[in-house]
Amino acid sequence: MISYIHPIQPTLLRRLGREIGSDVHDDFADSLSTDNGATWNTPRPALSRVEEQGGYTIFVENSLYYCGQRNLLVHLVDQIFQDQLEEADLNQSALLRITVASPEEFLAGPVKPSLVSNFGLKQGICVSFAHPLETVSGKLLIPVQWQANIAEHEADWNGFTMRDDMSDVFADVWESALLIGTWNEQGSLDWMLGNPVPYDFGGSSRGMCEGTVTELADGRLAMILRGSNAAWLDKPSYKWLSFSQDGGLNWSKAQPLACDDGTLLQSSATGSALFRSLKDGQLYWLGNLCEEGQQAQGNWPRSPLHIARVCEEPFSLVRESITAVATHTSEEGEFVQHSNFRFYQDRETGEVVVYLTRFGERGMEGTQWMDADLYEYRVEL
Repeated sequence: MISYIHPIQPTLLRRLGREIGSDVHDDFADSLSTDNGATWNTPRPALSRVEEQGGYTIFVENSLYYCGQRNLLVHLVDQIFQDQLEEADLNQSALLRITVASPEEFLAGPVKPSLVSNFGLKQGICVSFAHPLETVSGKLLIPVQWQANIAEHEADWNGFTMRDDMSDVFADVWESALLIGTWNEQGSLDWMLGNPVPYDFGGSSRGMCEGTVTELADGRLAMILRGSNAAWLDKPSYKWLSFSQDGGLNWSKAQPLACDDGTLLQSSATGSALFRSLKDGQLYWLGNLCEEGQQAQGNWPRSPLHIARVCEEPFSLVRESITAVATHTSEEGEFVQHSNFRFYQDRETGEVVVYLTRFGERGMEGTQWMDADLYEYRVEL
């Protein structure tokens, strides 16, 4: 994660960690830059796994938002127990750990979390690829997700795997919603969980997850979500689009995200991000798209990483603006991943600064895919 942590000064906070298994992270450390990212101080340990009886408590998927008017950092991370570290265990219920503190308190750390909760969901709740948004009215919107309950999808159930410990909860079919934060008179956040985005179960075999949200000029919210065709590879796979007219409490049924010329480009099961440019206020999207006519295959392809301008009415990707930020070389092969990224906008240049780990750049055999470097890309709009 990376963010400015001062309303005016070019002070950046960056948290890096290690990938030790599939969706299992460890040894997070924080660095500070006071010269807009030109140099960084020595990393300070932040979060690491805690050994428990029978396994470990681990922390994954850090997200950070800096509220400049209040000089407060809102940090979110998933807290989950695992009995092994090779890959994420979908039979465990994650808690969402939220910390609200001043930058000075956060850097001095460790800071006691303001809240650790499952928000009433026995299957747990988590952030995954979340990019928080502050609305014009000052509400904080956090895309969240949880494993779907069969009661909401019983008519569509088609033999998908259920959790070992919860026979009524899917292991890898997801619901997506917003966690809505409202500042109270005491200067802390009250949280409300919105309703999930409705979707046709037959359109995405893993439900909807990893949403990214933006506020439109007419006050509506738009959310782009990750879908998947992993259970039926002959069907197309898209990014999905939904709207809310009541601040994120309720959503329209998700529809495939189209281009402004009406075409539907397929997309693998990957996260993405929406943001408004500091330079001109225009809306942009970062994510993975398939080439024209290419069929997505579940999580693949995860190269190239694209950026595109967004037409807000009707909401669509501007086809002629779609540009590759990163693509694979012949030496790397087609299975290199350009899907795991964080970004911020440089206040001085307006550039989009993308931090991207090129998983698989040295091969895919065994755990070799984790032997990958972190790169910085600068995109001029």
